[in-house]
Amino acid sequence: MSTNVLLPVASVRKFESKDVRALTSLMRELRYPMTESVLRDRMEALEGKSQFLTLVAERDDQVVGMIALYRKTSYDTGQQTSQITGLVIAEAYRGKGIGRELIHAAEQQARTAGDRSVFVTGMNRDERLSSCSFYQHMGYEKIGCHFIKQM
Repeated sequence: MSTNVLLPVASVRKFESKDVRALTSLMRELRYPMTESVLRDRMEALEGKSQFLTLVAERDDQVVGMIALYRKTSYDTGQQTSQITGLVIAEAYRGKGIGRELIHAAEQQARTAGDRSVFVTGMNRDERLSSCSFYQHMGYEKIGCHFIKQM
């Protein structure tokens, strides 16, 4: 007998300090020059700050993905919103639904916190352009463009 119930492809939970090594490896896959000590310091600095949330996806007893959210008040609407500031899936696990599960878990966290929207920026590098279709598939709408000036 077969069922049409979709089983989770990964378990999603909040980041714990034991995840630093795995997250460092994930960040390096995106070509971010990261060391464990730097990432540990950054994560410790965010600890206890309710506007920051990092979720990890585990599969086969290892961390294979992460998503980071930053909650803030929108200047133009005055409403709470969350920005996805990072999403990465280990290369060997891409295309298996883990990104979808992380997005859903992050959206649920944002909804529970009272956020009215979730947005993402950062597809301004050529190697990130392929993620545009993923976000569109997840129901995100492309609005405007992104400018930045380094100081």
